[in-house]
Amino acid sequence: MIEMKYFVFVLLTALLLVAGCNEPVEQPQGKGTLILSITNDSIEGLDKIFVTFSSFEVHKTFPEEEWLDFSSQEKEFDLIVLQSDEAIKGFIGEKEINSGNFDKIRFELKEFMVRINGSDYYLELPSEKIEVKRDFEVSTDLTTEMIINFSSKSVVLSNGEYKLVPRVSLLTEKEFKQKYS
Repeated sequence: MIEMKYFVFVLLTALLLVAGCNEPVEQPQGKGTLILSITNDSIEGLDKIFVTFSSFEVHKTFPEEEWLDFSSQEKEFDLIVLQSDEAIKGFIGEKEINSGNFDKIRFELKEFMVRINGSDYYLELPSEKIEVKRDFEVSTDLTTEMIINFSSKSVVLSNGEYKLVPRVSLLTEKEFKQKYS
């Protein structure tokens, strides 16, 4: 009986030692391509809407949670030109990134100007950074395109002044085509 207890003790000790020596093996993570574009719903009564962005970031949720720099290159768009009833979008950038699950895109606005009847109005920005929530996945060896869509209700006239009230959503390429083609 003592030999059996000794045998079980040695066996359990050996198993614990072997289990303690194993380090987790990191699997190499694949890469996929993310394309960001921008579009705009029709906004009546405005001649131009110039938007200057200074950075774009994407928030990864899996396998690690982190903000990834997508682009810090300044980009300017005339949203009137990108009115999506004509299925036009502006190219923000394309980047190869580690594949995974994402839930937000954050961008920094530097300037937002509207032109109405030849007069320019620089709108006060409610905050420097705007986050848009939407779950999406960047898969290994595949391309994912997400389109930032400014709503027609982003520019409002209140008490005789034009104000920026960002109403922004994220569309997939398929949703963009269904909505605006």
